[in-house]
Amino acid sequence: MASIWIVDDDPFFSTFLTDALRNKGHQIQRCGSGDEALRWIRDPRRGLPELILLDVSMPGLDGFTLHRLLQEQEETRKIPVIIMTGKEKLRTAFAGSSNVAAFIEKPFDLHTLYEAVEKALKGSRG
Repeated sequence: MASIWIVDDDPFFSTFLTDALRNKGHQIQRCGSGDEALRWIRDPRRGLPELILLDVSMPGLDGFTLHRLLQEQEETRKIPVIIMTGKEKLRTAFAGSSNVAAFIEKPFDLHTLYEAVEKALKGSRG
């Protein structure tokens, strides 16, 4: 069981992901925006996730900016991130990022999600 944060502004999609990953035994926290996720990361009482599923296109603090901020902090730069996007061209914006574990293009099936999560968690745990 892993602690996974879902950062996505689409409540329907977040619910879908939450249900799917809880069914696999993971502990899920949902953030409706990049701003909320950043507040959570700065809150020492909350603890850090083992994995972040990050939507790129969100109002306010978008996924690209949140990812950059995570990379700048020693305590968060090694948290694996799965980038979720419907825009293939955004992959190049994350080129060279050490903590991007996978890119999943929306829409995707559960098998693709489960494989990406399992691989990211195995990679982060050694």
